[in-house]
Amino acid sequence: MGKNKDFSAETIAQIIALNKSSKQTKAISEQIGVGPNSVRRWIAKFDQEGGHTTPTLKKRPGKPKKTDSRSQAIVKRELESNPRVTARKLKESNPDIFVRQALGRRGTGLVATGLMDVLASSKK
Repeated sequence: MGKNKDFSAETIAQIIALNKSSKQTKAISEQIGVGPNSVRRWIAKFDQEGGHTTPTLKKRPGKPKKTDSRSQAIVKRELESNPRVTARKLKESNPDIFVRQALGRRGTGLVATGLMDVLASSKK
C-alpha cells in the first residue's frame, strides 16, 4: 500500500485484533499486507483513544468545491448524453451554472476539474 493510503474499517479492526492476540508488528504487517509503520500507527492510535473502540478514519480537510450540487447534476446529465463533450463546450453551453471564479481566465481548467469530480463520483 502506498503513502497516505486510507484503510478500511475492516483492515483497522484486523490490525487491532491481531495485536490483542499478541502478534508481533512484523507478523501483522505481513499477514494483512500493510507496512509495519502503518500497523504501529494504528495500534498507537487505538491505545491513545483508550483501547476500547476501533479507531476510525477522519475525513481529510480540503478546499470547498467550486460548483454546487445543481451544477454537478447538470454536468453529469450532459456527460451521460454526450460523453465526449469537452470542458470548453460544456462551459459555453451552460454559462450560468458555474460560480464566478470559474468564469475567469482559468475557468476551463476549473470546469475540467469539476468534470473529473463528477466522473469519479459517478463510477462509485
